[in-house]
Amino acid sequence: MRLLVERALSDNRNDARAARKELDAMTQHVCDLAPFQLSFGGDPTRVFGCTPVDMMHAFMEGLLKYVLVAFFHPLSGKIKADIDVAVDEL
Repeated sequence: MRLLVERALSDNRNDARAARKELDAMTQHVCDLAPFQLSFGGDPTRVFGCTPVDMMHAFMEGLLKYVLVAFFHPLSGKIKADIDVAVDEL
């Protein structure tokens, strides 16, 4: 189905016309939505293979680690020690 839609939206008029006829035979219509044009990092399935992110793992195993490194890396050792003391007092 994905390939038929891509063919129906192609610049090759003959190929697009044939693909649209095949879609019509399956009572499907071509709908060129904005997400079809988005890049999904080289994923060949593009919008059709895009699934939501598991927020718990994305946060705990990915985003949080990067944010902590970005926040604490530029700080001096004394400031990091002061933050440790403040956290221990909580």
